[in-house]
Formats: sequence, structure tokens, C-alpha cells
Amino acid sequence: MTPEQQVAEMERIISYTFNDRHLAVESLYHGGLPIHFDSDWITPQRNERLAIMGRLLRAADWTGIIRNDLVTNKKLASHGRALGLHICVIKDPGTGTVSDGMIATTFEAIIGAVFVDSSDSLDAVHGVVNRLGFFDHPLFMVTYYESRTLALTNTQMMINLRYLDPG
Repeated sequence: MTPEQQVAEMERIISYTFNDRHLAVESLYHGGLPIHFDSDWITPQRNERLAIMGRLLRAADWTGIIRNDLVTNKKLASHGRALGLHICVIKDPGTGTVSDGMIATTFEAIIGAVFVDSSDSLDAVHGVVNRLGFFDHPLFMVTYYESRTLALTNTQMMINLRYLDPG
């Protein structure tokens, strides 16, 4: 698959269309070499920065035992493979298979990229996470309580992280 096809497939899977296509590429990029994207050769930043944002956003929605039950690297990777996200990871040609860690990081980076792309909208992130089936946990079906204080704290951390980014 080309990077353009990988971005399109990821957007289809998460039911979200990025305004900033380079941000979408960055969320999938787990390489180090330049790639050809939209008629140009680019070397995106690796997806770790966006993954940190995604991790903070997860903490805003999921806490305690439920969070630990749903979002281990192994669970993220398993869920990511079931959705087909593993074929969207942009990696160097010499890299063999996509590891569980690569999928988990990419999953988190996609969440972070949606947050940035949507002008810091927690509603957009919640919508994507919900469509991906992460709120199908039995305890979420009984009730859902959103901690505004925690969400605000994490949002402030993500915005600060974004402004500290050298890129």
C-alpha cells in the first residue's frame, strides 16, 4: 500500500477524515526514511509525540480497573489488528512485521492526531474512540461518567506538550 492508501484506510477505519493530511501520516509513521506522499518526498516525525497525547486522552476517559482492562498494549494491538490498523502503519521497507508495540503506539498516535486536527476537540476524540468500540466494556454500558476536571487537566498537558514540540 502507498502512504496515501494507508491514510485513506485508517480514515475509513476510524470514521474520521483529517483536515491536515500530514498529521494523519505522522500518526501512522513508525519509520525513519523519507516517504513519497502527495507528490512529494517527506520525512514525517515519528508518531511518539502524538502517542503521548493519545495516552493522556485515554486517561481522561478511562480510569482504574476498566482502563487497565481495555488499554494494555496487547489489547490495543489485538483490537488494532482486528480493525485492520496494522496495514496502515507506515514503516521502513526493511522492517518485517508490525509489532504489537508499533500498533499500540499508532493507535494512541491516531487519537492524539484526531485531537490536534479537530482543534483540540475532546468530543471528536470521544467519537472516534466510541466508534472503534472501546466503550463496549460492560461497566460502560451501565453508566458513563466523564470527569471534567481530569479532562481539563489532560487537555492542558496536551496543549503544553504541543507547544514544547520543536517541529
